Amino acid sequence: MRKLFKLILLSCTLLLLAACSMNTGEAASVDEVKMDEVEQQLMASLMDQYFFYELKIKDQDIRNIYWGIDVYRKGKLVQEKPFGSTPLDKDDVQKPVKLFIARQAKDIPEAKWISTVYKASGNFGITAPDDMAKYLKDKPTGGQTGPYPLTLKKGKKKVLSHITATDKDDSYQDAPKETKKEIEALPQRYDTVFSVWIKLK
Repeated sequence: MRKLFKLILLSCTLLLLAACSMNTGEAASVDEVKMDEVEQQLMASLMDQYFFYELKIKDQDIRNIYWGIDVYRKGKLVQEKPFGSTPLDKDDVQKPVKLFIARQAKDIPEAKWISTVYKASGNFGITAPDDMAKYLKDKPTGGQTGPYPLTLKKGKKKVLSHITATDKDDSYQDAPKETKKEIEALPQRYDTVFSVWIKLK
C-alpha cells in the first residue's frame, strides 16, 4: 500500500513538472529585422520613424496579432491608439511573421502611419491618419528600442519601441542604449513618448 502511494505521488509530481515545463508563458520571441545601408537610407528618405520586427511564434494556438501606439505626455497616458489586427492560421504560426510600422515624413502631404504584416497566408496592410502629430509640433525627436530579443506572452501587451520627443528647442540626439528598466521608464522621463506595442491572442 505504501509503495502504491509513493508511486501515485511520484506520478503526480512528474505530471506537474511536465505541465510546468510546457507552460512557460512564452508565446513568441520578437527581434529587429536588420536592414542594409541602402534600405536604411531609403526608409530615412520616406519615413520620419520606422520599425521592422520578426516574430517567431512558439505557442501554436496563437490566432491573432494586434498592434498599436500609446501616447504619453509628461508621464501620463493621453491616448491609446489600437493600430490594427489580423488573424493567423496554423501555417502562419509555423513560420516567422514580420511586422513593419512607420510614420511617413511630415513633408509628405496628408502623411499617415502605415503598417504591414508579412505572413505565410498573405500580407496585410493598413494606414491610419497621423493624428498624433499634434503632440510633436515639430519638436526634436529621437528613438529607443530593445534590448532584443524580447519575449511575448499570450494576451499581454508588450512595448517594442519608443519614439521620444522633448519640448526644448535644442537639437535632440538619439538616446544611447539603456537598461531594460530605464527603457520601460521612458514615458516618465520625456515630455512626449509614443510607445509601439504588440499583443498576441
